[in-house]
Amino acid sequence: MPRGFNGEDMEKAIVVISFDGYKDLWDTFFECYEKFFPDCMLPIYLITNHEIPAYPHVTVVTTGDEVSWSRRVRSALKKIPEDTLLILLEDYFLCEKTSVEKIDGLFRIFSENTYDYLRVIPIPIQHKRKPSGAYPLDPSALYGVNLQAAIWKKSYLQKLLYDDDFSAWEFEARQKNNSTMRIDGNCAALNYTGLNYLNGVIQGKWYPRTVKQLKKHGIMIPTGNRSMIKRRKLIVMDIKNWLAHHIPTKIIHTLKPVAVRIGYKFVTKD
Repeated sequence: MPRGFNGEDMEKAIVVISFDGYKDLWDTFFECYEKFFPDCMLPIYLITNHEIPAYPHVTVVTTGDEVSWSRRVRSALKKIPEDTLLILLEDYFLCEKTSVEKIDGLFRIFSENTYDYLRVIPIPIQHKRKPSGAYPLDPSALYGVNLQAAIWKKSYLQKLLYDDDFSAWEFEARQKNNSTMRIDGNCAALNYTGLNYLNGVIQGKWYPRTVKQLKKHGIMIPTGNRSMIKRRKLIVMDIKNWLAHHIPTKIIHTLKPVAVRIGYKFVTKD
């Protein structure tokens, strides 16, 4: 039974989307969770395939053999009774003290504005010209509904996971502004960081700066099961990150076809 709930709390939950192939991240995720959010009073679910790890106050939702990312999440959501979900991935490692009051405030913003989706970290470049608080997603923006940490109305997420098999990357591509498969909703983003976390793994490899930062907090990541991102790749990632935070969306859209022609590869085609 989750800790300290009243009737209202039982409508909300934290869901960690994962699968057995990333089980080497779970200990670190929940070590960070216990260290930085020890007084959490919401139920927390961990989605796996067959593994049933034992973590305090965590309910494991198994989904069986892996067919696709979309099918796994669809199956898990049917087993989760709450209708308002803070969705995290297993490599979103908390890195700063988080209070019940702060998380309650995020859910309150979500509820008062009847959002379907609320991204709880700012969107690159957009937040610089937006008012404080939450603001509607710009339908013409490069970044929209995706799998960064966000609060979701479960029914909206289920609409996006309609009966089809696709990957997490394809899920995000379908919600981009030029996709004919996009399903619109009442979607917004915060203009400030509502939840401080570090991305631990990128394209299957450990992000060295996250490993180093967590080490400063006394959290030692067991890195033996996967390799580190190489220095050259980090430089490329830094350049892309800088562009995302400083170059207007229209210019990025203009430059992207040029980059493709000279051989640069993107995760998605959209």
